[in-house]
Amino acid sequence: MALIRGGLGIAAGQSANFLENLAKGTTAGVESYAKTQEDILEAQSELAKQKRAEDLALLGKALDAEQSELDRASKERIAKDMSPTGGFNIAKAVLSNDAVQEYLKQIKIYKDIKNPTKEQTAQLAKLEAELLALQQKLYTNLSQGFNAGVGVGTGTTDDFLGILK
Repeated sequence: MALIRGGLGIAAGQSANFLENLAKGTTAGVESYAKTQEDILEAQSELAKQKRAEDLALLGKALDAEQSELDRASKERIAKDMSPTGGFNIAKAVLSNDAVQEYLKQIKIYKDIKNPTKEQTAQLAKLEAELLALQQKLYTNLSQGFNAGVGVGTGTTDDFLGILK
């Protein structure tokens, strides 16, 4: 369009001097070309802004959907873990721990002693306190989703049960 405008400006020149008509016509053509380029750049810039806004909106929706899925999966896992009839019972896991079982055996030995000495009574109290602390730590770790404070990589039930044994 700018070329046509420039050519028409040259042809419509009023001067008898060709170079003067050429200068006026090409000036009109160049101005038209520059205005067209500005309009194109402005339109491209607006399209780019709209594209970025659409991309951000899509990304936001995707992140929301992913977070919703993670929240749902987390809630399902917690419900399963806390259920007494579910596939994993926290109290049962704590009691089946080898260290807990060893403490229970030692405590039973001390409780079976008739007329225990002061040292044996003190040792029994110490074992019971250590057992309670271990059970509380195991229970806390299990109830917080298997990753809390135990350094488990994947956080799955099988991984944590492997640590318990």
